Amino acid sequence: MQDADDDLSIEEQLRIAEAELLGSKANSVMKGKIVETTLATQPVLRAVHLSSRSTPKERALSPLILRRDVLSVTHANLSHVLGASLETLSKLQASNKNAQVLNRQLTARLLTLTEKKKKARQAVARDDQGYRAAEEALREAKIKWEVMRNTLQAIIVGSGVDWVGDKKLRDTVLSCGEELELT
Repeated sequence: MQDADDDLSIEEQLRIAEAELLGSKANSVMKGKIVETTLATQPVLRAVHLSSRSTPKERALSPLILRRDVLSVTHANLSHVLGASLETLSKLQASNKNAQVLNRQLTARLLTLTEKKKKARQAVARDDQGYRAAEEALREAKIKWEVMRNTLQAIIVGSGVDWVGDKKLRDTVLSCGEELELT
């Protein structure tokens, strides 16, 4: 039973020793950080505030600190401009993508309309040819009709029939193509 108590106390002592070691290590790291910060900060403060106790090395830090500050502000401004530029670029790329999609749709619509217009022109050309052919046939028919009527008038006049006394014959002979116009 005493061995169990000894084992327990050894484990407990080991835990306590580990905790003390961690605490000691944390204190050591903290002291190192404090010393490092103090050693780095003290000359900077003296350089910035340029006291009479500032050493020449500390005074030599002043222009470098000012340059660092200017570079920090410049870096911050450039970072802001870069962020804004990237945001604008992203928006413009999205807008460009949308414009490309719209352009494809409009191009497809234009091709469809062009094809319809082409077919309509071909139909008009076919209809126009048919119209011209029908118009030419009508013109030829009118010419034949005029020739036949003139021939009939000549026959009536040359036959010796009293065409002046008969109203129908007189109208036939005296009509000189008034009802038909050749176009």
